[in-house]
Amino acid sequence: MEYFVGIDVGSYSARAGMFTSTGELVAMCKRSIQMHQPLAEHYEQSSEDIWQAICFCVQEALKQAKVKIPGFSHDQVKGHWHGRNMLAGSARILQPTSPVSLSTTGDQRWNIIVWCDHRAKHEAELINASGRNVLKYVGGKVSVEMELPKIAWVKSHFAKAGRDEDWARAEFFDLPDYLSFRATGCKARSNCSLACKWLFTPAQPDAAQDGVGWDERVFAAAGLGRYCPATGLAKIGGCLSDSTLTVLKAGLAPGTPVGASVIDAYAGWFGTIASGSSDDKLDRSNQELAGQRLAIIAGTSACHLLASRKPVLVPGVWGPYYSVGLSGWYMLEGGQSAVGSLIDYVVRSHSAYGPLARQSEETGKSVYEILDSMLTGLAVACTPSNGVPESHLVKLVKSLHFLPDHHGNRAPLADPSMRGSIVGETLTHPDSIEALAARYLACICGLAYGTRAILDSAVAAGGQRVTELLISGGLSQGAVFTQILADVTWRPGGGSAPSQSRRTIRRILWNAMAAMTGDGSVIRPTTDAGVLDIHERKYRVMLEMQQDQLKYRRMMQAE
Repeated sequence: MEYFVGIDVGSYSARAGMFTSTGELVAMCKRSIQMHQPLAEHYEQSSEDIWQAICFCVQEALKQAKVKIPGFSHDQVKGHWHGRNMLAGSARILQPTSPVSLSTTGDQRWNIIVWCDHRAKHEAELINASGRNVLKYVGGKVSVEMELPKIAWVKSHFAKAGRDEDWARAEFFDLPDYLSFRATGCKARSNCSLACKWLFTPAQPDAAQDGVGWDERVFAAAGLGRYCPATGLAKIGGCLSDSTLTVLKAGLAPGTPVGASVIDAYAGWFGTIASGSSDDKLDRSNQELAGQRLAIIAGTSACHLLASRKPVLVPGVWGPYYSVGLSGWYMLEGGQSAVGSLIDYVVRSHSAYGPLARQSEETGKSVYEILDSMLTGLAVACTPSNGVPESHLVKLVKSLHFLPDHHGNRAPLADPSMRGSIVGETLTHPDSIEALAARYLACICGLAYGTRAILDSAVAAGGQRVTELLISGGLSQGAVFTQILADVTWRPGGGSAPSQSRRTIRRILWNAMAAMTGDGSVIRPTTDAGVLDIHERKYRVMLEMQQDQLKYRRMMQAE
């Protein structure tokens, strides 16, 4: 039997899982990682803290496997794969445990600027003002969450702090590529990292060759002229890894192949998009399914990923990125930033959270299980005998409207300065758990409307018709969220030899995805016209709330 280790670095924890070649999870370990927030909108982490957490998790997973699997040995582990995206700075590349601080504090531990960090808004504006053609591959605007604005901020901050020596010796990585380097000593960058986060344009069919690779003028606009091809651009890329790397020093046998890293949402896409269900018998050998499905990878953020055979440019939506998933396919990415953190904030900031938390401790259920159960019970009274209570929940918040842009709007507005708001709260039992549940429900509805806005934008731009939504991650476990998402969108929720051709590689990859992805449950949208009408009107209200906020911004900016 062969086994594979998958590693996922989330915003607050690292995990390692050991799987069989058919996708069965046989061992798993999770460990928390540190998050440092010295200033508003500054989020930092430590590469050494993350690396040690990964090594611990891999070693623990191996120990579990030895207990569970008779005769198990490290030699049976045939591959290792990981994903995440953040900016990591490292000095003296032959001594990767010597970090360069990217923090305003100067503390060397904090050498990672996390994806959700928004300190580089000015630098993003400088890049966007360049108007360069490469910006069309990120929805028309580079995001403050991408890497070049962050590096430009680092350069400016180092100059102001007199840290010229640190700038001269620093080397920048996307975190998954840094982890590949730590595992192998190889500095090759992943096509997924470079195309999706670094404004690198991979060669693609029918593309003008002068538009391929790096755009020096974008670097110049950001004040990063030092990083032009003639003067060290290879420090942040230039060679792509599309096969295997070697040797993870975390308890695995030397020579264990390390797969090319991918951004975490894309790793989630690989493990989600080929799934089936027990009641819908699909031909999962048909990789054209990838173009009919939208995958939502719902963790700390909710990333919406849509694959297509042809490039589609969607304003405010990242991509189309070429060959970052299936070889020869394009990928669009629309995101909602900090979704998990937003839901936690909505619940924990309410005055009724204390009693709810005590109830959670007493019953052994999570606060979200309690809220979902409570909401479903409240909905029963307004649900027809043949209806689904979760669908009729929207009637409870018909006049309560929530704009979930507390950490900006990643897509489709591409505006990091957008902020959240809520309209329609009353003083009727404001401190009750029922009032908390209503705010939580309004937040979930707002998030679902955000997904619809992304879908509507893609369709308006000429994208293909999406027939299914597939969701994975923590939010996929909630019956209320998944049902409302289905109702709002009207769609069911729910390595090869070098000598082989690229066509064969694509087929082998898809077959591996289908073989290693289990069945999921199907959530079907409601057919109740009254429920659908409420959602339609609330969706329009949310769009108006966004336009109203822009109007208020203009009013307050007036001289």
